[in-house]
Amino acid sequence: MSFERVRFPFASLVAEYGKDGHNLLELGQAVNQLRQDIAALLADETFVQICRHMPTSRKPRRREDTSFPLRELQTIGPRTIDLNQFIEMLYGSLEGGLGSQPDLFQASEKASRVEDLINLRRIVPKQKIAPVQFDIVNNIIVVQSTESNIPSDIRRATNAAREELLSRGHDLIEQLKRSNCDRRLLESAAELHTHLQNGKDVVRLGLANIGFSLMGGKFQNELPEAIAALVQAHSVGVSMYVAQFPDWAKFAENASAIEVDKKDAATLSQVLTQVISATEDKKVAEPEVPRTLKHLRSLISDPKAFSARLALAVIRTIENLTIRLFNHGSDFFEKTISQSIDLGAKTTSRVIVGALLAVGMTAAVGLTPMVPKVHGLNWIDDALQIVQRQLSSLKD
Repeated sequence: MSFERVRFPFASLVAEYGKDGHNLLELGQAVNQLRQDIAALLADETFVQICRHMPTSRKPRRREDTSFPLRELQTIGPRTIDLNQFIEMLYGSLEGGLGSQPDLFQASEKASRVEDLINLRRIVPKQKIAPVQFDIVNNIIVVQSTESNIPSDIRRATNAAREELLSRGHDLIEQLKRSNCDRRLLESAAELHTHLQNGKDVVRLGLANIGFSLMGGKFQNELPEAIAALVQAHSVGVSMYVAQFPDWAKFAENASAIEVDKKDAATLSQVLTQVISATEDKKVAEPEVPRTLKHLRSLISDPKAFSARLALAVIRTIENLTIRLFNHGSDFFEKTISQSIDLGAKTTSRVIVGALLAVGMTAAVGLTPMVPKVHGLNWIDDALQIVQRQLSSLKD
């Protein structure tokens, strides 16, 4: 890293990102990057030694002088500087030059909120491979349509396999209707067939097949031998079909890396119940959201059938809901920080966003017991604390 990368006019940085108080988040991100650059330079003893001996006759406190303050740098040693103080010293070189953006640099509370928001954007991941992903449309939670990719070299073969499975599935459903089977098995077969017809989300299809297989095993003794064999064969066929998809392979691989027990089944069922209750309000979520979550809860209702794949399906689904809601909240927080939302809209939106974030925080808190057991959940605690602080700031 060169000295010239850091030695640039701060005035141009402010002019580019912070003009008229707008784009404060972008300015904060630029300043954060600057902190990292300065930290790297100051950790280099050679650089500090050179700077100690660099002559300068300039007085960096003048308003028109916005260059790197070498005179102050000559008095410090390597790895001993407080970066926050050093940044303030750099800002001071502008003296009155930041008069049009006092909120960011003079109000520590807003600066703290900007830094929090930057961290929230950084640590909250993208939604992950799961049976369900979510979106927010007109401030309402909806189930997002996703499509799993299949390698082009086997697409023709998998399409042929899907058509064959659809034909067999249709025949099986007709035979189940004519039999005296439990209605729950018929409903499970019909749901599996619907996901197979959709042909987009392979993880949801794979989970539906697990549920169908469990139902088939549960009622096997009540079925004629021929139909019982058809049920088993159809489930095996769907298993072979989903195995061709990279998304399912990745999901199964992740599931094999976690260890769960019956206590986890009870924990996840309780979390789902809480989130279902919070999303049954049509002002918060479309009916498909709680309906989908109820189906997942039914899959883990039997502790004997509880497995790592079912556990991961529930965990990733709840995590995806949290991710989408926290990202939605961060968009609103950014608007309040940059004051790009008027007071009336802010009051109304705060109520709406607050209700959505309450769902997200319920989901996040419910997942915390699973953090030590499941890779990739360690972002939740920090994100939850930031969201709570941001909401608290809005109340003040």
